[in-house]
Amino acid sequence: MSIELARKRAKKFFQYHKLSLPVKIDELLKHYADVKEAYIPVDGDAICLNNDKPLIIIKSNMSPLRKRFTYAHELAHLQIPSHTGMISCTTEFLNEIDITEYYQMEQEANAFAAELLMPSSWLQSLIAQHNNKITTLIDDICQRAIVSLPAAIYNIIPLLPANYLFIINNKINNYSHMKCGSNSPRPFLLENPNYTLDNNWLAINCLDTENIDTDIMSVKIYHFKNILDETTIQKIAKHISTKSHCATICNKLVSSSNINYAHLFNNLRQYLLPGTILKIEVVSSHNYKYIFAPNTYIHSPYQNNIDTDNWYSQNCIYHTTASGKHIKITVWYCRADYKFTGNTHDRRDSKTILHNIIDYYYPDKKERASLFGRINGIIGNLNTSQCSYSKQEFYNILKQKFLSRSDLEWITNTEEFDQFLFRKTEEIFQKKN
Repeated sequence: MSIELARKRAKKFFQYHKLSLPVKIDELLKHYADVKEAYIPVDGDAICLNNDKPLIIIKSNMSPLRKRFTYAHELAHLQIPSHTGMISCTTEFLNEIDITEYYQMEQEANAFAAELLMPSSWLQSLIAQHNNKITTLIDDICQRAIVSLPAAIYNIIPLLPANYLFIINNKINNYSHMKCGSNSPRPFLLENPNYTLDNNWLAINCLDTENIDTDIMSVKIYHFKNILDETTIQKIAKHISTKSHCATICNKLVSSSNINYAHLFNNLRQYLLPGTILKIEVVSSHNYKYIFAPNTYIHSPYQNNIDTDNWYSQNCIYHTTASGKHIKITVWYCRADYKFTGNTHDRRDSKTILHNIIDYYYPDKKERASLFGRINGIIGNLNTSQCSYSKQEFYNILKQKFLSRSDLEWITNTEEFDQFLFRKTEEIFQKKN
């Protein structure tokens, strides 16, 4: 059973019993099992015993809303065929849950309970009625379905458009996390030096914000501007990665007042040509972040912002900068595609070639050992990564990584080093085959 199948089973259960809201969940559960309330000496909200006649023991000291959800959760265990035996349950809405058989069952039961108490079709109709006013939408759900605030929030988020962002602070357990509409990836966010979100960046990108603050949780809801369609994003990426169009498209981007940059830059990365590096900066706060195109491993050896930018400018094929009222965009296009070629008549192995290079330039034994370690570390990390690269991709990435190492430039700038990388790549792929 999966989460989606659990929801489907709840939908069928709702239709079969011709239920209406608010669901009379206590009567439903008592129809299928004996239900008792008692002190439970273990973690959890209830214990489900699947004997000849199921017995559900509910923790007595729970709030009415949590108890109501627990009833629906226990009903799920009785209705999902794979949930058998004794189960100690918790109905907490957790940000991250371990992928084990037990927690999978708990997730399925929570999904069943949520769908039963708050049918997704009903939630979707309410979302349309409330016209982007999320706080009034949540209040309406809580009152009409008789569910808790967390239950309402966590179940509408996947149904909202992708341009919604929720920052949820659980005051009881003291943790915060983000959730995005339609379960989409997190948008491109800029942060202050103390790792808080840059409010200037959010203001640039958002239509409005809403707040919920209770004793148990606080929620900030950000409604971003509309998201550009995929075709438009692909065109922007193509222009940015083209020297003749890069400056023009960047100037258009910074001069626009209605672009949702947060989702644009998040979605743009996958379409950029390898070797493309972007720096996005908020003009008012000067907070910034770099974006690297796929298979781009050219990284400045400097930590300082100015030195990093200068290094990219010195090592790129072309670059451009565009600054508007709110944001500044800098683009560098660096070489990321190298011809995989070497002297095939040279029969030396890679180890011998590397020894010849290092022994020639570095007479000190300790320094030579350090260099061997750093070089082999770079290659080893890439070789043991989970990515499945072709021989050409592997060679391209190695070239980029080594050219980004200022501490190795005396070695990497030699003609022999290219032959070393060629031979090392050949040896690695021979072993794989």
